Amino acid sequence: MEPLQKIKDNRQIQVGDLVRYNAAGMRMKTLGIVLDEVTWVRIGYGHRRALLIEWVVQPSDGYLPRVADYYYHKGIPEPLTTTKDPRYLGDSRIPVRGIWYEDQPWIELANL
Repeated sequence: MEPLQKIKDNRQIQVGDLVRYNAAGMRMKTLGIVLDEVTWVRIGYGHRRALLIEWVVQPSDGYLPRVADYYYHKGIPEPLTTTKDPRYLGDSRIPVRGIWYEDQPWIELANL
């Protein structure tokens, strides 16, 4: 069992992996799937990695991780909506699938 734990700790999260939020007592209350990943440069911080996660199970009375700075880097004002879609005449905000989070230790693999 020791070698399996070591593999789990060293493996980088990839697209298609199941993940959970391991902070604030949310480890057994959250489950998400990674839809996409991106590496970008934040001035003054160097290369950053963000994961697009869609939460399949999320607590109604709990917490989720802070959204990534990638939204501000791309000029998207709100994480839950896109800025413009020509198909809609009224409200130009439409829901998107998943939210970008920074790849931090509190987002961990759940499928090993």
